[in-house]
Amino acid sequence: MAKKNPWRHQNERAVQKWAREILRCPERHVIIDTETTGRGNSDEVVEICAMRLDSEVLLNQRIRPTEKRSIPVEAREVHGISMADLQDAPTIDEIEDAIFGLFTKYKVLIYNAVFDLRLLRQSLMLARCDPRQIKLMQADCVMLAYARWKGRWNHRFEDWRWPKLAKNLTRCARRLSCDVGGADRDGGGRVAGQATGQLAYPQLVVAFCC
Repeated sequence: MAKKNPWRHQNERAVQKWAREILRCPERHVIIDTETTGRGNSDEVVEICAMRLDSEVLLNQRIRPTEKRSIPVEAREVHGISMADLQDAPTIDEIEDAIFGLFTKYKVLIYNAVFDLRLLRQSLMLARCDPRQIKLMQADCVMLAYARWKGRWNHRFEDWRWPKLAKNLTRCARRLSCDVGGADRDGGGRVAGQATGQLAYPQLVVAFCC
């Protein structure tokens, strides 16, 4: 059972400082979100979206997988993207400069950085992109920051209790009197035609933590 962590206030202040520094220079920070063929070690990114915190969309691109020839039903149910939708899309090596540029020019924020970074890196590696650039890809995890701010410790896993995206972002939106379309969807995934919708979630969490 998760219990309140005794160091909550110390963590709360650290996260608030982190969030305020981000909001002080929104033009220097970019939020990245991806959709994928799945969660495994051979899965690939099929869509990437990037938006600066001042709301300028820098990249909104579907990607044709390098090796995958199908997208499982479970993944399609999350993002609504099929292989047919990707026939005319570029492969990830064709847009690698744009992707690497996000990580060199901006401070990157990702809601679940461990997952999205892993899938981005393995997709780029499958396409034989520059391994030196891949190693330089780093991002702050908004989910972990929010978990630290909330201050609940999971003694079973000896880690912060990770918040569920849809539930907690709906709570953030309600407190800030914001409308976050799609926040009530299980998992908070995007649907086709709403590519930038989920990008508002990490931005909202950052504001909420202040």
